[in-house]
Amino acid sequence: MVRCERVILLDLEMSSDQGVEQMMWKTVFHQMVELIRKQLAEDRTEETRFMLHNILDEVG
Repeated sequence: MVRCERVILLDLEMSSDQGVEQMMWKTVFHQMVELIRKQLAEDRTEETRFMLHNILDEVG
């Protein structure tokens, strides 16, 4: 992750051409959202669903 940040800060044009910011977003946020969605689908307890919905609301 630090490498992506360095690329963005050192060469904005190249990072834009290579989609570094999108790659970083997908790595950090998209994978976490997908993990939470999977847990919501698998875990039917109300307490867990409430907790995961709160997490999604905080980041959304």
